[in-house]
Amino acid sequence: SCILIAVIFNISSCSFEPSKTKLLVQSIWKFNDMTSASSDSLALSKLKSSKLFLADQELRFKVDSTFLSLFPSHADVNGNSGGKWKFSADQTKLIMIGNGNESTWDVEKLDKESLVIKHRDLNLNVDFSYHYRKK
Repeated sequence: SCILIAVIFNISSCSFEPSKTKLLVQSIWKFNDMTSASSDSLALSKLKSSKLFLADQELRFKVDSTFLSLFPSHADVNGNSGGKWKFSADQTKLIMIGNGNESTWDVEKLDKESLVIKHRDLNLNVDFSYHYRKK
């Protein structure tokens, strides 16, 4: 009976983490911030302009592997877009395909409240992290 108690205790003390897919599709993700470790003047300029552009962006990832990038306050100017998404085999990268382009993002953080994805700007050779919070 001691073994049975130990087994029950171990099972009840385990916390089951939701899958990354479940975490990603559970929410609408609202843009919160954009950061970079670079102090390059061009990178800083991109940070400033991108934060303004993305201020009200919302990302919606769906179970059917589609996503939407929405700009509620100025959709007529920037246009909403979307496409397909998938995780890399090890779920450390998020691959988004839209408008004939494929982009790969490092998943720096994904939990119930926040999403942080990193992408390298090849023109500037700088990594930028995009921070989203659950809406």
